[in-house]
Amino acid sequence: MSKKWQVLAERMRGTGKFMESRITPTSLMQAYQQNKSVLIEDQYEIVAYAGVWSTPDPRWLEFGAIWVSDERRGNRISSQMYVERMKLVPSGYSVCSITSSDQAAHLALKHGFVEVGRDEWFRAVPSVVSCGPCDRDIPGGYNYKLHCPYRAERRPDIGICRMFIKTF
Repeated sequence: MSKKWQVLAERMRGTGKFMESRITPTSLMQAYQQNKSVLIEDQYEIVAYAGVWSTPDPRWLEFGAIWVSDERRGNRISSQMYVERMKLVPSGYSVCSITSSDQAAHLALKHGFVEVGRDEWFRAVPSVVSCGPCDRDIPGGYNYKLHCPYRAERRPDIGICRMFIKTF
């Protein structure tokens, strides 16, 4: 395995914003090899990465977080990555994006996604899509996801998870 995947995984892990299971060097490389992610390289170093993740529902995909190196931020690369990642979605599929980042929420809206509120979350998206594995420590465990305290509530102590969806 190329060192660039190890470096990317370490840099992404350092932000604390990504699901650990998705940012191993192997999972990042495999997603790219399977045409489920986009990246930007500069002299054999990955400087931006964005994944499209499978879900248990074959009609749905999930857009994971976009990572851009500190040196490249502020150049609209995240928006470019969003556009390129949308090209990977087959026609007829639906995509969700779950985020606690205001910047990611802005990008989703800018690129035609619609925000789904707390009360509509499970009606709009199958629960296996929107609340599968999660790195957050949910009081009550996985079965408590319907009433997850992170879901669509702005609380300074825990942040907020917001959902955006789009059908292609």
